[in-house]
Amino acid sequence: MEKWQCGASDVIDIKELMEIMDNDMALLDDCFAVFVETWSEFFKEIESAVLARDATALDRAAHSFKGTLQYLAAMPAVDVVKRLELAGKSGDFTTVDEDLDSLNMACQALVRFMMSRKKC
Repeated sequence: MEKWQCGASDVIDIKELMEIMDNDMALLDDCFAVFVETWSEFFKEIESAVLARDATALDRAAHSFKGTLQYLAAMPAVDVVKRLELAGKSGDFTTVDEDLDSLNMACQALVRFMMSRKKC
C-alpha cells in the first residue's frame, strides 16, 4: 500500500481523507482527477444562483457541492459552502458575495494541492 507522500495540508484533512478512501490510492487519484475536471461546473452553478439572488437554486447547488467537498475531507471549502447553503435556506444574501470569493479561492487551493499530488 502506497503511503501519502505530500505531507500536511491546510486544504484537506489527510487523515480523514485516507479513512474515507480506505487508504486506496488509486481511488484517491481518481477522485482528485474528477474534482479537478468538474469543480468549476459546481462553482458556476452556485455563482449563477448568487448573481440571480435565487435562494432555492443557491441552497440546492451549495448542498450538492457540499457533499462532494465532504467526501474529499476539504474542510475549509466545506465551511464556506455551508455558509452559502444556509444563505440559500434563509434567503439572507448579506455575505454571499464574499463567501463566493472565498469558495473560489478555497477550490483553487484544493486543485493546486490535488495537482501537486502528481509530483509526489
